[in-house]
Amino acid sequence: MIRIVVTEAALRARIEELKAGWEGRMKALVTALRGNDDPEFQNEWSDIKEAYIEFQHSKCAFCEKPLEGKIEQDVEHFRPKGAVVAWPVPGDLADEVRKAGFRVVQPPRGSKGYKYLAYHPLNYLTACKTCNSIRKKNYFPIAGRRRLGGRAIADLAGEQAYLIYPLSDLDADPEHLIEFIGITPRPKAGLTVFERLRARVTIEFFGLDNVSERKDLLIDRFETLEKVYLALKGRTEFATAADRNRADQVVTAYQTSRRRHTNCIKHFVALFTRHPEQAEQLYQDAVTYLKTVSS
Repeated sequence: MIRIVVTEAALRARIEELKAGWEGRMKALVTALRGNDDPEFQNEWSDIKEAYIEFQHSKCAFCEKPLEGKIEQDVEHFRPKGAVVAWPVPGDLADEVRKAGFRVVQPPRGSKGYKYLAYHPLNYLTACKTCNSIRKKNYFPIAGRRRLGGRAIADLAGEQAYLIYPLSDLDADPEHLIEFIGITPRPKAGLTVFERLRARVTIEFFGLDNVSERKDLLIDRFETLEKVYLALKGRTEFATAADRNRADQVVTAYQTSRRRHTNCIKHFVALFTRHPEQAEQLYQDAVTYLKTVSS
């Protein structure tokens, strides 16, 4: 996961280009929600999906998997619009949260969702089917007091969401919370207790390190890393200037936000630059590991 670099103003401007007057119409729909405890939402977000596809460079906002075409890319409501259901917290993670002095606040049965954010452009992302439909569903784990009636994103910080929202600078930069050791994500060192929990929950929630359920994701991450690894190995003292230049171009290109698995690649390049022998070992470990799980 990486930060999707776009200002709120730029996002709203692009939405206006795609669908003139969209936000004004959405304000009217939000006004109509008052007093309606069981609203039927209109699928107005599909009209502006293209903006998120563009700013996310056709990657899933959560796992950085590349997505093809509009059909494969779901518009994800970060805070669920129609209902919020209890997330079944894995036992080891529940223990970690409790020992850290926090909790996962579960909504009561039949809890309604964040209806006033159903048409809010800063409550959207595009995500792959696995992250959106299979893993996120209508879950939204928090540590604080839930505010389902909230209408402004900035007013909901007190909920202490565990999941990281990567669009714009509304939330912490995912790269400041999650690092990669080879192809495996983990919380970065030096985080506060709650920051570490956010990283842990986000990784667990989307299965970013789950080889049994997301083997294809880890394989794709490794295949991308391998291309960069070979380019890094090609920048030797025995290579020609032209070969080194081509290798440098590959390494640089794969660290841009347009490429898949940017966070993973950035950390691997940084490690290779500082400790090439450690990077070499991580690469070999990944080769062995993936051969084992693929057999």
